[in-house]
Amino acid sequence: GDFDMTPDGRFITFTSTQVGLAAAPFTPCETGVYPQEKPVCQHVYFYDVQTGALELISVSSEGTPGSQPSSGAMVSPDGRFVAFTSSADNLTLAGGPSCENTAPEYCTALYLRDRQTGQTYLLNQAWTGYPSNRTATLFGFTPDSRHVIYHSAAEDILPGLPAQPADPAQEVMRAFIVDIDRLIGN
Repeated sequence: GDFDMTPDGRFITFTSTQVGLAAAPFTPCETGVYPQEKPVCQHVYFYDVQTGALELISVSSEGTPGSQPSSGAMVSPDGRFVAFTSSADNLTLAGGPSCENTAPEYCTALYLRDRQTGQTYLLNQAWTGYPSNRTATLFGFTPDSRHVIYHSAAEDILPGLPAQPADPAQEVMRAFIVDIDRLIGN
């Protein structure tokens, strides 16, 4: 399943649909992707092995749980940041994912949770500040925890990127590196 751990083994991220794991409020997803799905929602959690503290990570800066499933979490080597994938539209003021050439159930955006400040940020931003026009996939953090890397076929992350082919099977994936200090305003 979705699981990541810092190199020293102290901090762990994982996903679960279990209600009541952390003190934060848990809400079901607004609607299931498929009609037969039950109204549960997969969320991202962070566990500190040393202290036993458990945190709900897939929340907005105000503490509202994501309205749709979250997954694919990765923790920075220093344990301060957790990057994750979500189809929720309520994690930042920028709104939810916006994907061209992707079925809605596969449309996700990337988020960064700063555990120190309790803020959640959109990672795969278009140059306009809104979610990019294609889904993105996390690659990982740099060893110094200062950058996060992802790849995407988005055309609007930087001004002037060439348009993608009409056939989604021929889209070109590009790697992007986000300077976390710039993203969070340090």
